[in-house]
Amino acid sequence: MAPTLSSANLILAFFALLTSSRAAPSPSVPAETAVPSSKTAAGAPLFHSETLQLTDGVLTKLNLQNNTSLFAFGSNSSSSKLSLGDSGACKVFPGDSEWPSTSTWSLFDRLLGGALIETVPLASSCFSSWPEYDSAQCNLVSNNWTDSNLHAADPASIMWPLYEGRTCLPTDDTSGTCTVGGYSKYAVNVSSVAQIQLAVNFARNTGIRLVVKNTGHDFNGKSTGAGALGIWTHNLKDIQYLENYQDTYGIVTSIISRVHPKVGVTTSTFSFSTGGNVTVDTFWAGVRAYLDRFAINADAGTYAYFWVMSTGTNSFSFLMNPYFAVNHTVSEFNALMKPWFDELNHLGIPYTPDTKYHDNFYDAWDAVFPLETVASSTMVTGSRLFPRANWEDASLLNETFNALKTTVTAGYPLLAFNMKAELPEGYPESSANPAFRQTLMHAITSASWTANSTNTQILNQMEHFANNVLGIWRKTCPEAGAYMSEANILEPNFQQSFYGSNYERLYQLKQKYDPSGLFYAPTGVGSEDWTVKSQDGLPDQNGRLCRV
Repeated sequence: MAPTLSSANLILAFFALLTSSRAAPSPSVPAETAVPSSKTAAGAPLFHSETLQLTDGVLTKLNLQNNTSLFAFGSNSSSSKLSLGDSGACKVFPGDSEWPSTSTWSLFDRLLGGALIETVPLASSCFSSWPEYDSAQCNLVSNNWTDSNLHAADPASIMWPLYEGRTCLPTDDTSGTCTVGGYSKYAVNVSSVAQIQLAVNFARNTGIRLVVKNTGHDFNGKSTGAGALGIWTHNLKDIQYLENYQDTYGIVTSIISRVHPKVGVTTSTFSFSTGGNVTVDTFWAGVRAYLDRFAINADAGTYAYFWVMSTGTNSFSFLMNPYFAVNHTVSEFNALMKPWFDELNHLGIPYTPDTKYHDNFYDAWDAVFPLETVASSTMVTGSRLFPRANWEDASLLNETFNALKTTVTAGYPLLAFNMKAELPEGYPESSANPAFRQTLMHAITSASWTANSTNTQILNQMEHFANNVLGIWRKTCPEAGAYMSEANILEPNFQQSFYGSNYERLYQLKQKYDPSGLFYAPTGVGSEDWTVKSQDGLPDQNGRLCRV
């Protein structure tokens, strides 16, 4: 969602804070050379940031003497700090004798052109033990802690501090404890390909952990890690329109996508609940009537984002927020919804749709989709991609409905999406989870605990949620999968759930092109070869990353 004025000011304020307190100016000699923008196999000119590259020639000219090996390029056959066979070996960690010296980090920063940022936790302004202590700044952070824009604009912060280790949370207790914990130790504020190359080479050659933080969407801490060097790509942004384009090529610092004609969108929001003449059974009959039409609605090219939740004892609520009907007028939307709305009317369920037409996709999306709420440290999420097959068999559809009803009745909320993502005819297969191609519903639920819960209690809750609560969903479609970025961190057999039949080939490619395991992320391809020795015993990134 486009930032509001207040969130935009918030982002600017924090960026000013970051640049003023974290990246002190120093003499720099950027290790880069400019290549022609036409020097690419992508069929499109390079962006300026992509023309600035690191080469062996650049390293030679810098005359780094004994430090050249720190920034040299590697190869699939070259040795590294952690070879594939080093069972139990760990990434180099702060305090280790092999951890780069202060002068080495300074040299690295100069080669980056002053782009190295030492991590200061976002909430450090709330703690008197930090030089950044500032009560006004603490209030700003506290009041906006659940705003995803706040965390996206920080080089180290993540959407879900639970997976960092909860080591520095906003508080009124200025004498509390705040540590860097599972956040990356340093981050590179990337503005060129050369800086990415330097960071990758430096992490590989020193044996320290490497993480990548972009502006993407992930709940499970993939962009953080204790003692890591982060590549922060948030400010690496540009766009160019190519009127004529005939080819494409996979590249890592920009992508080429097709521009589609402007389309109209009808959006609608509404809700209904138990109460009055709407009994619990009547409420669920209304929900079931909607579930029965998932295939019809998805095949019509529409998309829905809705909640079903318990609001008390024998009290439930349904919230459509929003229904998103691309290429539909209001009358076409009403015609599509009529069978369900007629059933709601027959059941005596009151509802009042707020339906509007927008002449373009962006305005529709901006008007109705809520801002992502993030930064919980007392909640875990999990999800499932329910396939079309669950709607094609009456018995299986009943089982699916009962599984969802059981979840909500037990007090776990349901956030779901009626959608389809079939592979268009003529398009090649990709590494996307094949489960997406069969999906009619992406469903999410969550479990919570109190802020004073012990680590043992939290882990027990997380394991119960992963195995029992989500287990009911998996039982209805064991061969399906889950959307990795919103899935459960303890998902059993994550390889099948997140990657499906692609996993074996992806794992082989990972071993071929990254034999030293430089690119690690929890539940990422090859992550089963590693373990984080978490300091609190929870599945977070606050600890050494070691070979299994």
